[in-house]
Amino acid sequence: ARIICSGLDLTGSCSRFYDENKNPMPSELSRDLFKILPFFRFMHDNVKDINIYNLSDDTAISYDVIPFIKLQDISAEESKDMTRKKMQYRTSTDSYAN
Repeated sequence: ARIICSGLDLTGSCSRFYDENKNPMPSELSRDLFKILPFFRFMHDNVKDINIYNLSDDTAISYDVIPFIKLQDISAEESKDMTRKKMQYRTSTDSYAN
């Protein structure tokens, strides 16, 4: 399985994707990074069947914990996966032909 995070900067310097008007809600995520980061590290070190990637090119989380991935690379990987699945399907249906 694969999880792709968008907007995972945790730097506190980026604006939100929605309109904050004149009363932006305070964010405590960047302040609490030292509490959050150990959980990401634990997951990286111990959960091997899920790959997590970060689309943010400006992040407080080291890329050795959550690797950076470009949007173009996601599309290329998905295209390869679809081709591989089609080939597996063809092979399995061909092997049962009468």
